[in-house]
Amino acid sequence: MMYCCQSVRLFVCYLAKLEERKEAPLLQLLQDLGGWPMLSTETSTNGLHWIDLMSRLRLYNNDILISMWIGPDGKNSETHIIQVS
Repeated sequence: MMYCCQSVRLFVCYLAKLEERKEAPLLQLLQDLGGWPMLSTETSTNGLHWIDLMSRLRLYNNDILISMWIGPDGKNSETHIIQVS
């Protein structure tokens, strides 16, 4: 029973921290990646290179913003292409 109470207390603290931080960590990540044009009128796509952006996103090892994988080409299953979604 003691373990359950500690887990619940930890979970409540975690939720409180999430409520406090809100979207700030995500906005900071987007800013660190060079901005996100849809979120700011100050962000320019002129210097944006998608290969650089994708490689920086892969450092976080997740597919939250953009997923990328190698898969068979839909037109020719003998070849493979980079698929992005």
